[in-house]
This record gives sequence, C-alpha cells and structure tokens, in this order.
Amino acid sequence: MRKVYEDKLPISFFKNLKQQKGNVDPDNLFDIVGCVDSLRGFGNDHARIAHHLRSSSHISMKEIISCLLEDRKKKQPYPIS
Repeated sequence: MRKVYEDKLPISFFKNLKQQKGNVDPDNLFDIVGCVDSLRGFGNDHARIAHHLRSSSHISMKEIISCLLEDRKKKQPYPIS
C-alpha cells in the first residue's frame, strides 16, 4: 500500500473528526479509530477520510486504520501490544 500521509495527518483531518464525534485527542489511537468507525453511517465516509489522507476515494476502512496504526507505532516509545 502506498504511503497516503506525510509526516503527520493534516490537522483538518482531526478537526473533521472532532466535528463528527466530539472531543478527540489526536494522539490517542483509540479516539481516532473510534471516530473513523463512527463515520461509517455517513454514506460518504470513504471519500471524506480519503480526502484528508490525500488518497483515492477507493481506500478501504481497513487500509485507513492500517495507516493510522502504522503512524502510531512510529510515534510510540514502546511497542503496542
């Protein structure tokens, strides 16, 4: 899978999630994944998230979560168990 984000996800990604979900901690993987999952009911979730990840609208939820997990692993001082 090609890299769909740069060093960090754009701040607009987190602003969009905050509007949809409420308080979001961008450094908390579980908040982010919870927000991504909550967008499933909006119909255009893939297009919206793909736009913020600078990717094709054909990206799957599994790929989105994989990108977020990969990004978090790079920033964690200890392994994620």
